[in-house]
Amino acid sequence: MVSPSTSASACNDIKSKDFLSEESEIYDDIERDEVEEIEKGNATQTRSVHLWRVIATLGLSITGICVTGWSYMKLREQEKANFVDAFEQFSTTVGQAAVDEVLRIREAARSFTETLQATAELTNTTWPYYDYYHGLNAFASEQVSAKNMESIGYLTRVRHDQREAYLDFQRTRHEEWVQAGHMDAYGNMDRLFPDLYQDDILGFNNTDFSVTPSPDRDEYYPLAYRFPPPNSYFIVNFDISSINYDDLFASLLSMGNQTLLSNINPYIDGDEAEKEYHAQFHDRLPGDRSDSSFPHSFLFHPVHGPSSNDGAKPPIVAVVTYPIAWDASLRRLLPDQVKGIIAVARNNCNQAVTYEIVGQNAYFMAWDDVHDPKYDHLEHVVNLDFSDHPRMHETPGHCVYKLSIYPSARFEDAYKSSTPTLYVVVVGCTFALMIIVFFVYDGVVERRNRKIIRDAARSNEIVTSMFPGGLRDKIMKQKMAKGSSNKSWNKKSKQLASMLETQHGTASLRQILTVADSEPLAEHHTDTTIMFADIVGFTKWSSTREPAQVFTLLETLYRAMDALARQRKIFKVETVGDCYVAIAGFPDKQDDHASRMCRFGAQCLKTFSRVLSILADTTLPGQDTATLELRVGIHSGPVTAGVLRGDRSRIQLFGNTMNTTSRVETCGVGGKVHVSKATADLLVAEGCASWILRREDTVHAKGLGVLQTYFLKTSTSKRQCSTTVEPTTADEKQECSPVPEAENLVVEKCRADEDGPRVEEQEGNVSLIEKGKRWLRLTEEEVPVIGFVPNDFDDGSGLSV
Repeated sequence: MVSPSTSASACNDIKSKDFLSEESEIYDDIERDEVEEIEKGNATQTRSVHLWRVIATLGLSITGICVTGWSYMKLREQEKANFVDAFEQFSTTVGQAAVDEVLRIREAARSFTETLQATAELTNTTWPYYDYYHGLNAFASEQVSAKNMESIGYLTRVRHDQREAYLDFQRTRHEEWVQAGHMDAYGNMDRLFPDLYQDDILGFNNTDFSVTPSPDRDEYYPLAYRFPPPNSYFIVNFDISSINYDDLFASLLSMGNQTLLSNINPYIDGDEAEKEYHAQFHDRLPGDRSDSSFPHSFLFHPVHGPSSNDGAKPPIVAVVTYPIAWDASLRRLLPDQVKGIIAVARNNCNQAVTYEIVGQNAYFMAWDDVHDPKYDHLEHVVNLDFSDHPRMHETPGHCVYKLSIYPSARFEDAYKSSTPTLYVVVVGCTFALMIIVFFVYDGVVERRNRKIIRDAARSNEIVTSMFPGGLRDKIMKQKMAKGSSNKSWNKKSKQLASMLETQHGTASLRQILTVADSEPLAEHHTDTTIMFADIVGFTKWSSTREPAQVFTLLETLYRAMDALARQRKIFKVETVGDCYVAIAGFPDKQDDHASRMCRFGAQCLKTFSRVLSILADTTLPGQDTATLELRVGIHSGPVTAGVLRGDRSRIQLFGNTMNTTSRVETCGVGGKVHVSKATADLLVAEGCASWILRREDTVHAKGLGVLQTYFLKTSTSKRQCSTTVEPTTADEKQECSPVPEAENLVVEKCRADEDGPRVEEQEGNVSLIEKGKRWLRLTEEEVPVIGFVPNDFDDGSGLSV
């Protein structure tokens, strides 16, 4: 609980610290109000400017987005076009190379066949007992080296009745042709494994996948020769037709002189010696070598024996065979920087294998078609069917091949660059810079406009302080119409100009007549109350003070009184020396002008005392400062008000009311509010008779005679103003309305700032606690919301309500 004395001390501290800052805040509020008023007047233009600003910003943003997006799309489309063009070029190269490879191998097979047939005729060889190995090795070596083939060989056609005789022939000659092949190919026999020769025709058991002596068959096709020679005797006499090639060999016999292709199989699947040979072969190829388990196909071409005398077709006595390594046929085709071309070899035997071509190498990917389906629209197909026989597609055992070439994401990425993104960034930054420059420029213009508005607000504040709103607006309108007035003089103006031309210059005469042509700014107001307030002892005090001190006193006092006038909606007319002139009921009509002015006068007395107390302790020390008093005179009546236009124009009041008010003030007493009988009668009519006290002595006013006057009571005794006037505004309801009673309540008339003290007053059953809010500003009429207002509440004027 805080005692009343403690609360009063806290309030006194706040009063002394915050008085000047409070007045400064009030003036700042006025300037803000003026700024808001000017902005409201220019609201349409401001909205238009803001609208065009938004349109310009959106236009630049949308244009920037469209341009950058369009540029990005165009550059990406160009990159895609480059990618497609490059793929078409490289796919054509790969496809043509694959066709050439197959044709080359077929031609090599035919050439080798013709050599076999020719040497057999020259040596009178009886098939299947061909043994011209040395001459054949030289030719085969040339073919393998020139055509870059894995190997070349032939299979002898052996009937079942020739099986034993053929084995006897091979038993004595197999070592000879194998060893001769090693010497012709390598110059030594270091690569020959000392495996035992299998003295039988071997076959492939398709049940348990083992190599065993071939069962009895009508015909056999054992391996009789190969160059480079095998590294083992084990595969000599191996019957190739036993590897599910029965249909293919049957087709060879029926098709005559056609070259056939097998399905796709691993080249070697089990024999380590042959795997080593295969690895050595691929060591000679550029780049990574192909594994022997990777896909291979076999080409078969028939070898015909001598023609018979009966004109029948010559019989097929042997079959030339070539292995085709698909990866070898896809090598050395493209530049090293080209990566990601996908080649899929398919046949009509429901097989497919996939390779990736990377530069000059080809890598096996899978025993299936694993290309990316999103590139199907770019498929480049090459037909590897090199025969024109009408039944080739229907030939059992023969597989017809085609090569499908696709790009991959890896290949496409090589044609993607950061150029589109960089271009988008550059264009986007350009538009962003334009928008930033626009906003910077707009901000500069906005700051300039705000400065102009603030300057206009200050000017407007000055004009408003001198002229009420209605008169101010009329002056502005006349000022705007001045140009047209100067251009159009009426006839009387011209006649008057000719009469006075000898006394005035043309320019000044034009100005005089322009004013004369416009309507005077004057009004008559019947219900007003005027106040004169004069500082008693000011002349003597100011004669002993510095000019700065004199103006400090007057400015501080008048600023405080100006704030009260604005709060009470009292119009300040002027200050003449130490005399302050104000009027109520002007420029707007106020039914309570008398009581309003009396409250204002009473508050001025209290404010004067407070200001004087503060200044005497701070900037204006001295006992003579404390002796100054404010003398207030108030009178009610009609008045003529207007603006006398010309240099330093201002509001002027004319009429007997002004003279009477001056006399009432002059005849008053320092520290009191002296009112005329006319004002007192209005207070009584408003129900505030308790405010006034009849002056005991009479006043002899110069030019007015004997006057009966009154003093305002400024005590805080409990009195209630029982008004008969129906309040119509919030101010009236607060000032003159009957209020409920509340006994023993103390209300501190001070302001608690945001971080000010917490004040609590407790009397009886009434508690008032407020923090961070204004209770009652000395210059304002707002009260804390506590549910009721006490009947002896003081609003700062000292008058009981």
